[in-house]
Order: sequence, then C-alpha cells, then structure tokens
Amino acid sequence: MSIYLNIVKCSWGKCKFCAYDNLGLKGIPTHDEMKDLIGGELQKMAKGQKYVKIFNGGSWFWDEVPVDLRNFVYDYLEEINVKNLRVENTFNLIHWDEIQSVIDRGFDLTISWGLEAADERILREVVKGVTLEKVGRMLDKASAMGVKNLLYLLAGLPYTTVDDFLHTVDWVMERKHQISELSTLTYVPIKGSEYYDTLWKTNKFRVISKEDWKTCREYLKRKTKNTGIGLTFETYHWRFLQGKTFEEVYNKDKRKGNLKYENVDGTS
Repeated sequence: MSIYLNIVKCSWGKCKFCAYDNLGLKGIPTHDEMKDLIGGELQKMAKGQKYVKIFNGGSWFWDEVPVDLRNFVYDYLEEINVKNLRVENTFNLIHWDEIQSVIDRGFDLTISWGLEAADERILREVVKGVTLEKVGRMLDKASAMGVKNLLYLLAGLPYTTVDDFLHTVDWVMERKHQISELSTLTYVPIKGSEYYDTLWKTNKFRVISKEDWKTCREYLKRKTKNTGIGLTFETYHWRFLQGKTFEEVYNKDKRKGNLKYENVDGTS
C-alpha cells in the first residue's frame, strides 16, 4: 500500500526540476496538523499489508518530518504488523542512527534514492548537492546495514543526451550488487520548477522522443537481465508531450485533438 505525505518538500529543496512548491499547500503545517495528516493516511491501512510505501518530499531520514512523527509511523506499522517499509531520501541529508534503529526494530527497509543521473556535470547542473563518490559511499553503507536500495533515474533531463543516460546505466551496473530496484522516469518539466520557467516555457527544452525513450528503456532492460534487479518505468504525461517543445504542445489546434496533456501545467 502507498501513502502520500504531501506535507513539506525535501529538506534539500534546491534541485532545478523540483516542483514541490506547486502542490497547492497553504504554508507549512503545524506539528499537530502534520500528525493529523499522517494519522489520517495511516488509518486507511488495513492489517496484513504486504508493505507500505511512503511518498514523501524526499528526505524522510532527516528533518522533513519531525522525528517524533517518524516514530509515530514506525509504532503504528508495528501495531498492525507491517514490517516492509519503503521511504524516499536524498543522498546528502540523512540520519544513519535512525536507519539502524528502524532495522533493529525488525523492519525490512527499502530507501528510494533520487540519483537521477550518474554524471558529475549533470548532478552539478540540476543542483543535487552530492557527488558520485558520495553516492557510492552511501550505497555501500546502506547495503552493509541491510537496507535495500532503489534508485530513481531520469531520462531526458535538460542538457543531456541518450548517451548520458546509457552511461548512467553503466555506472549503476558496476554497483549492481548494491541495487534492488531501478525506477526510471521520463523527465517532463512541471509547473513550479526552475526548469519549467527558464527552459520549458521559453521553448529551450524538448521532451525526450519516443525513439530515444525506447533506446534508454531497452538498454536498461538488457543490462539488468538476470541480475535480479527490479525495473519500473514511468512516463507521466510524456505520451502527450514526446519530442515536443512548450510551443508545439500548447499551440496545437484544439480542433484536432483534446489537450488532455495540459494537466502537466496544473491547468486541467
């Protein structure tokens, strides 16, 4: 079961593709409001769930959610006997002691890490605030502690090529023993992000094409074959935007088709 804690954005909060501020939240909730929101999501769960995946801002094991509320979640999951826990966290802000305590409580823990790209230039460009050397160290430590690592990868980021994505796959596969799952997404600029305003709306960015996406997907499948690494692919609204610029999307003659993809802008 998945629960969505759209409470506050990641404690890092500087990535150029982040659009968390566009969720329509009315300021940062108080502690009590946050507890009510978390409690409301948890109460939707029934006993015996195979797992719970928490979709949070991106820094669960830091100070995105106060530590007493994180413990509130762990206590509740223990109460209903759910021990398979998945959360999202950045590579640059983390409390290792808490991770150890979660494992000591008997949880089967998966951390979903936003790597995006295994390239120092790209990481600097998107302002991830981390180096590949540190990513490697973090994966080493997490694996040694018994954490399962899921990596998010982005295909079609600004200023990148298909070859950049293929090199990312190669870097990841050098560490395949540390990786349980890979979740690959096609990048689409979302309203509220820096890239939306500076590149997408000014027609300086073109969404990855169907052909390039197929190349990325097939290369990843081939490289991970027989490794035991789980794969998921997500395109969001890409199917309406593939290979297009902002102008090509929004100046389309409405008589020729329904602009369903306008909801990538939050307007539908």
